[in-house]
Amino acid sequence: MEEFDSEIERKLQGTDIVKAVHKAKLRSTRLLEEQGISTLALILSKTLVDMIEHPEKMEIVD
Repeated sequence: MEEFDSEIERKLQGTDIVKAVHKAKLRSTRLLEEQGISTLALILSKTLVDMIEHPEKMEIVD
């Protein structure tokens, strides 16, 4: 385990931890937003397919 500790210490030397955390936070936020957009696109496409395959399910309100 000590060999990993020394490797981590070596790699972190000269690294701005605050900057790295901020960069990781921005990346995770961007990925979460992309995932949300993808989810909405899937829901919309499944709804459209369902409407096309089963038009009798659509209720027309007067």
